[in-house]
Amino acid sequence: MRNLVLVATLVAFDTKAQILPAGFVVETLAVGQVGPTSLDFLPDGRVLFVEQDTGAVKVLATASGNAVATLGTVPGLRVSYSQGLLGVAVDPQWPMRPFVYCYHTNMAAADLRITRFPVTGDLTNAASTNLQLGQAFVVLQGLPDATPLHEAGCLRFGPDGMLYASLGDDADACAAQDVTAGKGKLLRLRVDTLPATGVGPALRAQLVPPGNPFAGPGDMAPLVWATGLRNPFRFHIDAANGAVFVADVGNQQRDEIDRIASAGANLGWPWFEGSVPFTSCSGTAPTSLAPIAEHTVGAQFLALISLGVCRVPTNAPWRFGAGYDGDYFYTDHFSGRIWRLRNQGSGWVIAPPVPGQFSDELWGEGLYWIVDAKFGQDGALYYCERVASTVGSVRRIRPTTATWSAFGSGCGGSFGTPVLTTAAGSLPVLGGTFQMLVQGLPLPPMAPTFGMLGFSKTLWGTVPLPFDLAAIGMPGCRAWIAPEVSLVLTRTGNTATWALPIPAAAGLVGQDFYAQAFVLDAGWNALGAVVSNAGEGVIR
Repeated sequence: MRNLVLVATLVAFDTKAQILPAGFVVETLAVGQVGPTSLDFLPDGRVLFVEQDTGAVKVLATASGNAVATLGTVPGLRVSYSQGLLGVAVDPQWPMRPFVYCYHTNMAAADLRITRFPVTGDLTNAASTNLQLGQAFVVLQGLPDATPLHEAGCLRFGPDGMLYASLGDDADACAAQDVTAGKGKLLRLRVDTLPATGVGPALRAQLVPPGNPFAGPGDMAPLVWATGLRNPFRFHIDAANGAVFVADVGNQQRDEIDRIASAGANLGWPWFEGSVPFTSCSGTAPTSLAPIAEHTVGAQFLALISLGVCRVPTNAPWRFGAGYDGDYFYTDHFSGRIWRLRNQGSGWVIAPPVPGQFSDELWGEGLYWIVDAKFGQDGALYYCERVASTVGSVRRIRPTTATWSAFGSGCGGSFGTPVLTTAAGSLPVLGGTFQMLVQGLPLPPMAPTFGMLGFSKTLWGTVPLPFDLAAIGMPGCRAWIAPEVSLVLTRTGNTATWALPIPAAAGLVGQDFYAQAFVLDAGWNALGAVVSNAGEGVIR
């Protein structure tokens, strides 16, 4: 992140309330922490998080009333605004390999390094905080840290079992283009063949995995996965395909989000800052990977933080919903805004808004000071909030209740405009019956009414939604959903009732669906029909 003196005391940002879409809540799990900066999970759901300045490695057991305990500390840190204990990752073979990896500065050597710690105690008890750090083993040392600037600091294991690490350019911009320099890079390391005991350091040759793009020169190049980065403080790896999403903090013009899908990508810094030319180095400008999103650095500070790709089990109790699967989230540390991107095939775009969303562009607003985040196996998005070097917490964003929200508008017929709504208090709850109503109809037998149910409000086959139905003889009417099921609704007076049973199937948790009514109105238009507004539900 940028070299700023305690930014929280210098910048008077708006004190907006935390705003999330309908049916979501921020839940505080661990308050009073000393500037937590990174987190990861044990397979049983316990959260491991670290504190940047104290060097503490802590465990949070949500299954035990959010109990917190300290496993131990990383000694000998060199601490400043951007230095200290910056990243943590849990070995994917836990508990067979009960190791925790830390990315941190070192005072004595004036370098950055990755250190592995064995853990003992209750390795598989989700309710226990009985864990202790053992003897440090230096995995990688000698990474440059000449200035207290641009240390980067993220560690993640990929689905390939390799350990990925982000290195900042150490305020030496053109070194990001030098494959032999440990600056401005994304590394990919093999750590599962290292000795289980000892203190290290490992030889760099021991860390080279198959598939890395550079054979040399030197002993750093074979560890490099991508080049041309400035300060990639946080990144995430898509568990479905191994693509790496990087939030790279820029200089004065642009912050960017990059998606690295293959080995050897060059992100362009410092030839480019986002898509904007910045400065030249020796040689010619590289063919650089274009960002999937970028933001102009305005009058206020900006520091984009990667939050993660939504990939959780279909039976996760707090799954966001099927419509979120594969979407990518990121935030700005200072403004607390959250964006949600979706792959449209031809590129990544802002995902369609959901009910209660802050704006068409922003999925969330007012969640300040996030420094790291990750989706848990329970479906919730956990994050570290670092307000200052001595203040912070661990929190999570999770769904709360089933939701229903109307959207779009109906079109008027000879009797008026039909309105799709719900019975008072009815929501699409797992194992219940969701009661929808179509109101404003004439008395039977006039205006037979059909309920249409679908799972998309963006595309009907290949046709974008909403679709203007004037083309089929219904001027002023729109199809707001892609119907997959339709049925005749029961009429009582001026109202049609629609009872939708929700099976008690765990896989439906978070499933979103869409509904709209189709009403016959003979002679009113060429087709003899009108439609209601639409509605969107999420099952919980």
